Amino acid sequence: MNRRPRCQLQPTLSMPPLWSSFGGQAGQETASTHHPNFAGHYLTGSPSQSFSQLHSSASISTHLGEPKSRRTTTRQWRTMTDFHTLPVDEALAWIRAWTDHTWPITLQQAFAIRDALGWKPSPQEPRYFTTKLSINGRENGIISRSNEFGIKGLTFNLSSFPYPNNKQSTQIASTAYSQYITVLERLWGEKKTTNTEGVSLFRWTLPNRVSISISYIDALVSVDIDSPWRTQIREDYDQAMEDYE
Repeated sequence: MNRRPRCQLQPTLSMPPLWSSFGGQAGQETASTHHPNFAGHYLTGSPSQSFSQLHSSASISTHLGEPKSRRTTTRQWRTMTDFHTLPVDEALAWIRAWTDHTWPITLQQAFAIRDALGWKPSPQEPRYFTTKLSINGRENGIISRSNEFGIKGLTFNLSSFPYPNNKQSTQIASTAYSQYITVLERLWGEKKTTNTEGVSLFRWTLPNRVSISISYIDALVSVDIDSPWRTQIREDYDQAMEDYE
């Protein structure tokens, strides 16, 4: 007797107000970080409060925070073969396309890099994009809005969105994650490790002051790249917390 594949219900997200970057004007970024890897963990409040949230919920994700007009509940068929991770060499190429570029990066320059990598912009909002790892056209990356210092960063996944509670996906992602870490350590040296609420986050701050974080949870491998501007804000916050303690 043939079994029908499971039907996965993709959740919807509600989007709370996002904090303004130092009183930004209309048309500027209204959130320091709007990660597709956050399952509703948007940054609210002051910059220091926001970075506290960032550290406590970094890259905890299974759903991309889509614009409100496009957040719908859909049913889609999936199979176990939908899950993939990016080959190590290609993952490194994706990362270095951004980290090795001259910063600051304007939004138009970011779009040019996106297109050169073969990532496809969303018709509704070009800062959202899909990659070859996307399933059913589901967006799996976002470029932040820009301010006078260029884009604040971007986020993208190195694995497909995982099938829930699947050991095979977990094993594949775990192996790939270890390989990514090994290659990045060879390239940039020792990483800074943060472990918050069981989530391991590895970070490097590069000589050009760009910082990169890679995380893994529930078989989803994600990369966050921060501009020098946002890197400095994070470091200032970390130092303030250290001094306070």
